[in-house]
Amino acid sequence: MTYMDLIHDERFNRLLEKYLNSESQGIDYKEYFNHFSENLNKKEIIVPVLGIQGAGKSSFLNSILMEDNILPTDVDETTCVPVEVRYGDNVNKATIYYLNGHKENVGIENLEKYVHNDYNRANNLQVSKIVLYNKSEVLKDNIVLVDLPGVGSLTPENQRTTLEYVNKLVAGIFMIRTNPPITRTEKNFINALWPKLSNTIFVQNKWNDESSEDAKEAKEHNEGVLSSISYAHNQDKEINVNVVNVYEAVKAKFTKDKDLYDRSGIVNVIEAIRNISKEYNKELIITLSQTVYEALKNINDKIETYKILALNESNENSSEKEEKIKEIKLILSENKKKIRSCRFYAEEELENIIENSSKIIKENIENLRLDLRRIVNKGIVDGNRLSLIYKDISDKAINNIMDDVLALISNLIKKLNTELGDITVKGFDGTYENISFFNKESSIKFEKSLPTALGLSTGIVGTIGAMGILGPAGILVGMGISLAFSLIGDHMRKKIVENRASYTLKDLEPMIEDFENYLKEEIIGDLRAKGQEVDESIKELKSNLEKTFKDDMEIIERQYETSYNEEHILEFEEDLRLLKEMISGIED
Repeated sequence: MTYMDLIHDERFNRLLEKYLNSESQGIDYKEYFNHFSENLNKKEIIVPVLGIQGAGKSSFLNSILMEDNILPTDVDETTCVPVEVRYGDNVNKATIYYLNGHKENVGIENLEKYVHNDYNRANNLQVSKIVLYNKSEVLKDNIVLVDLPGVGSLTPENQRTTLEYVNKLVAGIFMIRTNPPITRTEKNFINALWPKLSNTIFVQNKWNDESSEDAKEAKEHNEGVLSSISYAHNQDKEINVNVVNVYEAVKAKFTKDKDLYDRSGIVNVIEAIRNISKEYNKELIITLSQTVYEALKNINDKIETYKILALNESNENSSEKEEKIKEIKLILSENKKKIRSCRFYAEEELENIIENSSKIIKENIENLRLDLRRIVNKGIVDGNRLSLIYKDISDKAINNIMDDVLALISNLIKKLNTELGDITVKGFDGTYENISFFNKESSIKFEKSLPTALGLSTGIVGTIGAMGILGPAGILVGMGISLAFSLIGDHMRKKIVENRASYTLKDLEPMIEDFENYLKEEIIGDLRAKGQEVDESIKELKSNLEKTFKDDMEIIERQYETSYNEEHILEFEEDLRLLKEMISGIED
């Protein structure tokens, strides 16, 4: 018997319903298994391109498939309906499918009228999908690439379209950004889809104004967040984020510049897309098999627990129940204190950083002022030469300020992670430990079990996984916070430099005062925003933990409140026998 045979076996489904369904905490095993089995052996493999609005999804598809800029690629919200690109010869026509069942063919030059949000606002035309045909080699092996509205779309109807579309699929390409890297909104979206997707490609778009250092730092952050999500779903996938300069890929595609196309990074992604069709069924079966195995183990553990309860005397069970609940209540109480302490610490330290940052800005501006006065006193009072000197000196001031603020932030991250490390969570083996315990190298071997067996939200489990990957910054990354990156990356430096460069030298002192105020507004404003983000994330962690432990207590109450007799014991033994029979009958 194969795993596929097992998920259709009435005996297995009865045990699933009996022991896991009532306490699945959001996971519907039958729906999960059906989702994967229905996608096996499909003639076409539909691969949507997913991502936040403005991540470059349409440009990415243009760079792979099109000989011209067919899909709309404005900076603002564009795609409002799914656009499927299939292999075929009729490349000058598009088929428009409507929600009422009708369809029509239009010229490719009229596509924008149906797909662009400016012309078809919130899909007022009631288009179900649009199908284009393309002779790209990428599509030859039954691959269908799909452009979808972005996550975080300004139009709720467009976002709903994306979520409904991808709910039926098992493969996808996620477009993520270099700056900012994966945000909490994106993390939540990826986390929600993760169990459904067995084959995923991650593409990080690097625009021309983003440096290689930006891209490298963002790639490390993004891979850390994705690994934390993988851990949260009890998977040990090797995460690889492909960095692609989509602008250069599009330019090279349209100008037929092969060297530039290769350098853009797009070729590796094309190869990965082709591999989806080669490994499609294999990946599905592996994912399905792992989940079935984990479900079998969870059923076994649940039956064993009930059997022990049935064999114990009533007074033993009552005493044991009280001890377990007392332990959880104590952990919950201690966690509240620790989290309250973490919030207070983060708020206090950020205020100190803001105060120190103001001093750093003031000190560097004063040094800039003194340097300029010294230069003016030497006789350089106007013209291009003074302008160039001003730019050099102010560049130095900006870099000094940003480096000093980075040092303050890095210190906060290190200390805050230490504080968060004292919070107690439930590990993969069911034991309660401090988060920091899971960061000890080789100190624990995570058993294979579904997140539902943990009594933990995926966000918290993901936090544990991130620690081992990113070290000191791991907990914050697991919570979806990229505190340092968005504040002190080259993007912020460039923004300040560009703003600075727009000043004239008509009046030196007011110009310097304006520059100082601008620095304070940008840096202090970003610090306050990040402080709010950290506080909201810690509160969310507190809420998730409280729910987890309260759910644990309710489960314990239900387990112990039932009266068991000899018939129950026989029933549990029979179910165990049946389970072991099914496990022994599974082919390797």
